[in-house]
Amino acid sequence: MLKNVKIGTKILTVMLVTSLSALLIITVISYRQMISLTTYSQDANTQLGITSSEQSRQALMDQTETYMQKIVVEQANGFNATLFQIQTEVANMRDYLQQLYADPNNFAGSEIPSPSQTEMGIASAKYILAPGVSKASVASELRLISNAKYQFSSILANDSNLDNTYLGTASGINYRYSRSNASTEGYDPRERNWYKQAMENPNKVIWLDTYLDPYGSVCVTCAAAYNGPDGKPVGVVATDITLKSMQQNILTTRIGEGGYAFLLDNNGSYIVHPDYQTEGFDT
Repeated sequence: MLKNVKIGTKILTVMLVTSLSALLIITVISYRQMISLTTYSQDANTQLGITSSEQSRQALMDQTETYMQKIVVEQANGFNATLFQIQTEVANMRDYLQQLYADPNNFAGSEIPSPSQTEMGIASAKYILAPGVSKASVASELRLISNAKYQFSSILANDSNLDNTYLGTASGINYRYSRSNASTEGYDPRERNWYKQAMENPNKVIWLDTYLDPYGSVCVTCAAAYNGPDGKPVGVVATDITLKSMQQNILTTRIGEGGYAFLLDNNGSYIVHPDYQTEGFDT
C-alpha cells in the first residue's frame, strides 16, 4: 500500500513539476511577448508622433508658402497697375509731341521761362539749353515745345507717383514741367542714359534702373523717343517716379511675428528694406 502511495506521490510530483515548468515557460514567453508588444506599441506611438509632427510641420510650411505667394502676387499686381498707368502716360506724351512736330504751324506757342524765373515748389514749365546751343538756333522749336505744358501739367497734377515730366531734343533743349526749379550747369540731355537708351529703342516705352535722387528717395525713370515728321526720332520724353507709396506698402506688410518684406530690382539690389536708411546698409 505504501509503495502505491509513494508511486502516486512520485507521479503527482512529476506532474506538478511538469505543470510548473510549463507554466514557467508560458509565463516567460508571455512576459517576453508582452515586453515585445509594449516596445512595439511605444515604437509605433513614437513613429506615429514623428509622422504626425512631420505632417504638421509640412502643413505649416505649405500654409506659410501659400501666404507668402499671395502677398507677392497682391503686391505685384498693385505695382504693375501703377507702373502700367505711368507707362501709358509716357506713351501719351510721346504721341502728343509727335502731333506737335507733325503740324508745327498749327500751334502758336509761347515763351518758356528759365529755371531761375520760376518758383521752387510750384509746378511750372522751364527750360535750359545744352552747352554751345544758342536760343536763337532753337527758338521756333522752343515755342513749339511750350505747348507740351497743357498735357504735362495735367499728367503731373493727377498722378502723385510722378516727380516731374521732361524731354530732351536732338537739338540740345531740355524742357521740364516740374515743381523744382533746380538746374545743373552744363546739363546736356543728349548725354544722359534716359535719352540714349530711349533713342536706341525707338517706338518703345522703356524703364531705366532704379537710382537715388539727391534727397535719398528711390526713383525710376520711364522714357520714350518721339519722332519728327519724317518718322525719325528727334527727342525723348520721360518722367521720374518716386517709389514712396510702393515703399510704404511693402514696409507695412506683416510677415508673421518677426518677418518683413523687401523689394529687389532686376540687378538684385535692394529697392525697399526696413534697414535701407540705416548707416552702412549694403544695397
